[in-house]
Amino acid sequence: MDTMQNSKLNIEFLNVGHGDCSIIKWNTGTEKKSWICVIDAGKEKKQIEKYLLDKKIYEIDLAITSHFDLDHIGGFINLDNKIKIKEYWSPYTPAFKKNTWLFGKRIQESIQRAEDLEAELKSKGTILFSPVEDFIYSPVQGLRIRVLSPAYKIYEELLSNKDKRFLIENYPTPLNWLIENSEEYNDEDNINISLRGLYDRTNHYLIKRNLSKENDELSVNIEKEDPESTEIIDGWSKKFKIEPEFFGNPLLNDTSIVLKVEAWIGSRWVSILFPGDIQNWLYLMAKRPNDLVSDIYKAAHHGSYMYIEKEIKYDEVIQSIRPKLTIFSANGQYGLPRMKVRDAITRWSTAVACTQQKKCDFISLNESTSRNDCCQKNYLCSMDSKGVSVEIKRNGMKINPPPCIRSAYSSPIPIIQLEQHIVNDSKILTYLSEREIDKHLKWLKKKLDTIHNNRKKGSKPYCSPFLSLDDIRRLALNDSRYLTEKQIKQIFEYGYSKGEMLTYDSHDRRNIGWENVYRKPKKSEFSEIINDICQKDILISSIIRKNITSDSSTFMLNLERDFLAEYLEKETGYPSKLISDYVWNLFIEKIISNFNIFYLPSNKNEPKDTMFVLLINRKINFEEYIKNINETIKSNKPKCSNIDRCEYLFDNYILNSKWHILSLDGLSENKWDHKSFLELLVIGEKNVSSSSVKIVSFMNLKLWKVIESNNNYYYKSPFIHLFNKIIE
Repeated sequence: MDTMQNSKLNIEFLNVGHGDCSIIKWNTGTEKKSWICVIDAGKEKKQIEKYLLDKKIYEIDLAITSHFDLDHIGGFINLDNKIKIKEYWSPYTPAFKKNTWLFGKRIQESIQRAEDLEAELKSKGTILFSPVEDFIYSPVQGLRIRVLSPAYKIYEELLSNKDKRFLIENYPTPLNWLIENSEEYNDEDNINISLRGLYDRTNHYLIKRNLSKENDELSVNIEKEDPESTEIIDGWSKKFKIEPEFFGNPLLNDTSIVLKVEAWIGSRWVSILFPGDIQNWLYLMAKRPNDLVSDIYKAAHHGSYMYIEKEIKYDEVIQSIRPKLTIFSANGQYGLPRMKVRDAITRWSTAVACTQQKKCDFISLNESTSRNDCCQKNYLCSMDSKGVSVEIKRNGMKINPPPCIRSAYSSPIPIIQLEQHIVNDSKILTYLSEREIDKHLKWLKKKLDTIHNNRKKGSKPYCSPFLSLDDIRRLALNDSRYLTEKQIKQIFEYGYSKGEMLTYDSHDRRNIGWENVYRKPKKSEFSEIINDICQKDILISSIIRKNITSDSSTFMLNLERDFLAEYLEKETGYPSKLISDYVWNLFIEKIISNFNIFYLPSNKNEPKDTMFVLLINRKINFEEYIKNINETIKSNKPKCSNIDRCEYLFDNYILNSKWHILSLDGLSENKWDHKSFLELLVIGEKNVSSSSVKIVSFMNLKLWKVIESNNNYYYKSPFIHLFNKIIE
């Protein structure tokens, strides 16, 4: 970065009337040619085309449409006839096209306009993308563009088969559901061809557009017009006193691409926030309170209302951004910019500039003095202004023409002002400040995903422990996150309460708190684990006598499962403790429905409390199963001794997982290994050794007699008890 002492950032906020058009020029000081980015282009191309050609700019490196309203997208149409556009970003058009019937006429025209522009740009060789939150783009040295919104979940919701009318019928667009439900989208019933197409084209928070495939997907998945749509639109229009043709426009506004452009000017990073026409700031303030802070703020929606969910909160939003300079782009149409927005900005010692030019001043003598709600009308702003040019170098910021309101300070620390403004306490903001930890939770989830995927590639038993506080602290320091132990524990506890991860607290009374963490298996991974287990023919385990109950679920909860957990740790990479304490509990009912459960009580003279448990898969005929095993053994080793037969059985049916042993802990103290146990159980030898008489007395059993009994639910035997009913 030391080589960029002469870097310069120039931003032109063109006067396009009621509309947005910002042109960013970035030069490190060592390049002859600046990198050019255009964010929105006004209603028509004449202003932007004239400006670019006058400056001899014949190529745009990146063009961005924040959303599809005409006053943002119109200037890009046919602009590429004279000026080449290399790359183009926009919202994901199919998400809106799928729900066309929900929108008023004006929005339907906007969506069609967006499609036409994309087709036009594609034909000229422009690369098309749709970025979502968390995408970071660094096209040249010293410059980066961070995407703060929209949330990927909005596109998932719009493309799903769910009822989306709640997004359209409310004003502003409801976003609280995005915060309350941060789980991955796992509603398989609502995943369709368009949604799968979205997943296929998404990579690292960037959707690579494929217009032909998107059209094919929509042709079979577009939603038909609902007979109730007219009534819905009429009701919405009356409720909010807005023309029916604007129905759905708040959704377009609140799904704007929100960008934070950051440039290194030789001594520090300077930042500019471009929020499009967003009105509901709830999601941004909840998820990204630190990311909103910016040096320059391009006023959202031309200086219109600022909501936190359904409440207008000008001061709270401006306080979150804390800009040194705010730029308005409006000409009085629709009463914008609003005086209340302008007043809130000035209360926080922010300079104000506008693409219109102030002709007179206005001073309020008292709050009862009547004045126009629109600042353009109060200050009689000129319509013939060329706009605002901001040049940022290492030594400062030049604004031409001068701001219509100067900041109350020239240094990063404001002076004390004469006017005191008290912002009432907001329950919403109190809640949001408590949610700042969510940012670190998102980071931790990504780290846990990476760690698990690496472990899974070369997983071995006992090689996947939980991650400790110290592990997370080291990872955080490596990423320049300076978290205290208390903060990390808060992240663990918060992530556990939201179901984002699995954590354990310490049992050490001297150090109570959340100590260990690991990622939670996804639904697809869970299905793979249970399917693997349900393919086994016989599972063998043990249980303590006092834990035997009359219901199968509680019985299974108390079953010894360490061996199974170790096996699955090797197969999946998940810690055996996680499998034993969490995964096992989730698929108990599946085990019960797939296996017949037996327990083998010990001999009366046997002091041990351990009882053996067999889970026999319902899909097998046990008699035929045992018969086939013996025939296989005899045909391959007809002259071998019993021990040889056991070794062959062990090699061919256990090591290749035809059988799977859960645990033989109950036999360990009697020095019985796996081979000896199976020899007694399957082959039925009575005279293995003189020391085996006690064990033989109850282990030498022909279990197939129980299976053979079909609907005889209780097979009377002094040694075997059928624990749950056999279901054919």
